[in-house]
Order: sequence, then structure tokens, then C-alpha cells
Amino acid sequence: MEKNNDAEILAVVREKITFTVREKSGIIKEQELIELLSFGDKKDQGAVRFFLDLIGDIRIEEKEKELEKSYAFSDFILENWQKIKNDGQSDT
Repeated sequence: MEKNNDAEILAVVREKITFTVREKSGIIKEQELIELLSFGDKKDQGAVRFFLDLIGDIRIEEKEKELEKSYAFSDFILENWQKIKNDGQSDT
């Protein structure tokens, strides 16, 4: 593979990942993201994890008993998510 092709492939993969996270309001559970991007193919799940590690503007978020391991944009504010989540639970 040529370097230009590598860059093009990475750009396409990055766009697919960021689109998928954006569709879920900027945060998505790790397992759900990996299932979506690998189309459930166990062999492709490792590749998906590899590409997730390459994307600098997406990070892992996790909070014991509140949020299982998830991926979010680096500018995602977990405290805002928690407030919205908690406000929604108090309404029920």
C-alpha cells in the first residue's frame, strides 16, 4: 500500500468513526461502537479497536456504577451528561 492510500484509508475510517459517535450525541458505549463498526465480525473487532486508538479527538470515558466504558469526543463534558442523565431519572 502506498502512503497516499494509507492516508486516504485512515481519513475514511476516521470519518466513519466520528460520524457514528456524533450520531449518538457524542458518546457511545464501547461494545456498541465496536459492534456497529465491525458489523459484528469478531475478526474485525481488533482492527476497530486499533483505529479507535489512532483518533486523537476521541477518548475513553468510564465512571464506576454510572457509565460503562464508552468513547466520546475529547470536548465531551461528562459532568453535563451526568446532570442530564440524573435530571431525567428524577423526572420518572
